[in-house]
Amino acid sequence: MISPRMLPCLVFAIAVSAAVAGAAGAQAQRGDEVIVPLTDPSRPAVLSVGAFAGTIVVRGTNRRDILVRSSSSNGRSVRGRQPAPAPPGMRRLTPDGGFSIEERNNEVSVGGSSCAGLLLNAKPNRNSNSNSNSNSNPNPNPNPNPKPGSPEADFIPSVLKDLPCGPLFDNVNFDIEVPLKTNVKLSTVSGDISVTNVEGVLEANSMNGDLSLASVAGSVVAHTVNGDVEAVLTRADAQAPMAFTTLNGEVDVTLPAATKANLKLRTDNGDTFTDFDIPATPSRPTPRGARQGDGRFRLEVERAILASLNGGGPDIELRSFNGRVYLRKGK
Repeated sequence: MISPRMLPCLVFAIAVSAAVAGAAGAQAQRGDEVIVPLTDPSRPAVLSVGAFAGTIVVRGTNRRDILVRSSSSNGRSVRGRQPAPAPPGMRRLTPDGGFSIEERNNEVSVGGSSCAGLLLNAKPNRNSNSNSNSNSNPNPNPNPNPKPGSPEADFIPSVLKDLPCGPLFDNVNFDIEVPLKTNVKLSTVSGDISVTNVEGVLEANSMNGDLSLASVAGSVVAHTVNGDVEAVLTRADAQAPMAFTTLNGEVDVTLPAATKANLKLRTDNGDTFTDFDIPATPSRPTPRGARQGDGRFRLEVERAILASLNGGGPDIELRSFNGRVYLRKGK
């Protein structure tokens, strides 16, 4: 029996290789395409997508609902590699990956529940008071946790926080059309993310993949660990801070010429370029951390370029650990 608390929701369970049953007003044109009606099409929509392996493409169009298309590779792939061929005389029966869609009050989520708590809490507790042998090492990795303040510690948690869980660890690609004014929150572990022609609050996170945002307006927070970040904004929110960061890759951002912002540009192993006529002020060394238990004091000197753009405004950060940083002037 369905709980009354679930009645306001529209939930769709989709198998890409099978016909999709219509539920609570949803229309299924094909086995890999679903139209999700919004509770109030006159208000901006909110889209959240979580994928483990696969690309996420979101395009803004002149529509009043959300169209979700999905595709899947033939068989399970591991870290981008093709699945092993079937044994002689046998054929593969592995089903395509599945996912779910839920709509509530104009908020549409595609994917599954988050694995963040499971993964982030799975680190060994070295301060445990259990009676196990203190000489045993349950984790053979000599450095299981990133060092505080390291690039890994700064980047990985932001990517893992919306990691999908459960049976959704499949290679499913999403191609989604949304209304022009939509807030989006996209997360994938292994795959590229592309957003085009959307206005709103935009957030994109990937562990292994490029992030591309073209002809977008509003505010953007884009993080990837291994990949490039490219963004072209037609309008920047005058109040919201923004960040474009990668650990291994290039950051290339185009802002409207009249954008007002306080800029922070940094690359640890690379160069920074811009065609904005801005005075650059190197940041002062700032201490990070505290005195250790053995009496040592650790001081990290952060090298970044600070600049005021058109008199200053919200903070905008462009950062790469290994790669170039480009800040371009748009129209």
